[in-house]
Amino acid sequence: MLDIAVGSYGEVPEHPVHRSMAPRGADVAPDTVDMGYILNAKTDVWSDNVVELYEEAVARQWSATRDIPWGELQELPDDVEHAMCQLCTVLTEVEMIAADLPAKWMWRMSHDFIEAKMFLCMQIMDEARHAEVFRKRALSNGGGLLISRTAPTDVEKRILRMCMQDEARHVAYGTMHLRYAIEKDPDVAEEIHEALDHGESVLIDFGSAPDISSALAMLLPGGADDIEKKGFPLAQKLSKKQLTSYLARCERAGISRPERTTIPLDLLGIDPESIRPAGVAT
Repeated sequence: MLDIAVGSYGEVPEHPVHRSMAPRGADVAPDTVDMGYILNAKTDVWSDNVVELYEEAVARQWSATRDIPWGELQELPDDVEHAMCQLCTVLTEVEMIAADLPAKWMWRMSHDFIEAKMFLCMQIMDEARHAEVFRKRALSNGGGLLISRTAPTDVEKRILRMCMQDEARHVAYGTMHLRYAIEKDPDVAEEIHEALDHGESVLIDFGSAPDISSALAMLLPGGADDIEKKGFPLAQKLSKKQLTSYLARCERAGISRPERTTIPLDLLGIDPESIRPAGVAT
């Protein structure tokens, strides 16, 4: 993709003149039908790393059937298997949501931003594969899908590791897209803050739901015996790590959240200064 981004084929316009299905760089007749794309500004979809991320996505595609050693899956104690199935049920649900959302916007995006559209196509495929692999895991050891809402063996570790490599790519695009949009139009930052105000509330409710929090507390120490002494403290430590990472990515995107967030930073032991890049004043 980088090699062919030359001349008019490589020049991504800030505001495409034609809203047609013609590929960028093609000659477009004056009477070409206007498709009415509403995402017709580069700041709506672009990130400076999207081409490299697309290439990485192509190179690192994997199969939920071929690349997971299902034959090595071990029987687990009932309490651990139940917790694993509960976690996989939740992950199956959220992965399909993560596939639905970019699909909602694909047909609204100008074809001049073809690299971004192609990357989102890959993201949708990634999320579908994640839903497939977590659903298979929930059903493969006799536990089944549980209430809709960490890894005990090498099979689960491989599943989660391969999904994480995909998710890291998705987050990299999202972070750099927000950064690009804010650099081009600083006023958009408040709109993003408002969305995150709502999103954090949902995130806290989701993370504290008894089904998912109890499943994690069961899996992290490896069973029910240590759930109180080790499980719940480890689950809280995991939450702290996740939310610290989220806030640090917001900073990287140009959206500083510590003074605005509803996340209980003190309760979780998160130091706002620890998430800011070196040299950035409060």
